[in-house]
Amino acid sequence: MVADARRWPAARRRHDHPAISVLSAVEGLDVATPAFAPYVAPITLALLTGLFSIQHKGASGIGVIFGPIMIVWFITIAVLGGAEIAREPAILAAFDPAHGVRFSRAPARARRCSFSAR
Repeated sequence: MVADARRWPAARRRHDHPAISVLSAVEGLDVATPAFAPYVAPITLALLTGLFSIQHKGASGIGVIFGPIMIVWFITIAVLGGAEIAREPAILAAFDPAHGVRFSRAPARARRCSFSAR
């Protein structure tokens, strides 16, 4: 794999992303509460070890485990979002297309700044 990564730099970059993505996700725990800071690396290593240990089963093997987890996650988001909409129905005003029309009529500089880093 090392020789392959030297010959094909794109392949090397492709292998780096999963670890970085998992680390970024787990670092969110540190943002939530600094008490998790010492556990970020061990949790990341445990997750990656678990993922790579079941990788040989293919996407279906991973899907069997993560499918139910994702269903619970989406249901949780739906329930929490529904509760917030029930508490503050004005949130739904964000779907009003008039906001987009007003934005499209804004000065060009304001529109450009919203889509660029300048």
